[in-house]
Amino acid sequence: MNRFLARLIHHPFYCGAVRPASAAFRSVAHPHRTGEYACGALGRETPQPLSLTTPRDGRVVNKAGLVAVALFAFPMLAWGQAADADPRDQWWENLTALCGQAFSGRMTHFSRPADETWLDKEVVIHVRKCSEHEIHIPLHVGENRSRTWVLARTDSGFRLKHDHRHEDGSEDDVTWYGGHSTDPGRASRQTFPVDDYSKALFLAHGLEASVGNFWTMEVHEDKFAYELVRAGRVFRAEFDLANPVEPPPPAWGHE
Repeated sequence: MNRFLARLIHHPFYCGAVRPASAAFRSVAHPHRTGEYACGALGRETPQPLSLTTPRDGRVVNKAGLVAVALFAFPMLAWGQAADADPRDQWWENLTALCGQAFSGRMTHFSRPADETWLDKEVVIHVRKCSEHEIHIPLHVGENRSRTWVLARTDSGFRLKHDHRHEDGSEDDVTWYGGHSTDPGRASRQTFPVDDYSKALFLAHGLEASVGNFWTMEVHEDKFAYELVRAGRVFRAEFDLANPVEPPPPAWGHE
């Protein structure tokens, strides 16, 4: 037994007060501890951690900790977004950069039977008209040129409206509905909850389900997306920004 105790107290992992752990062991097993013993919660001492930036003068620089702090302080940014940029400014700039171009797309989420008429049609957007405060994006579904998304920059964010026309250019009974952003969003994504005007319009035309609409527009490096979400329905169309197509004719009522 005496020989066993002698071997135990001279073992480098022993945390008793008889023998201190070596400096080499402390630097590997507990680089954040200083003092006489390299023990854990059951040991004799639990000194304060070293500074992460301490030079190598016998103390340890925790490089892994520095990397973790750097990643926490500087998270990955959305495409095209500088560290100090307002995401609203960047989103608008990214969308404006597409002006004059047209892009084909497809539905990636849809509901039956509401969206079935789109399935066999070519879907094209045309970022046709851009100014400092307004962008018009006609949406063409086959030969149907009735839809135009109208985006406006406001003092508090963005407003999205849907301009629906008949082939003769007259307005549809259900038109100019949409919503306004309520937060800064992201440089790649802005969301528009339905506004009060649109709720009243939907109710007046028996479209009660639409009063819970949320629209979203995304601008990525290689993809534009339009999304509608409400209880019981998700619609999403994505457009390939890497391969512009020939611009279509103007939307109805905008010739």
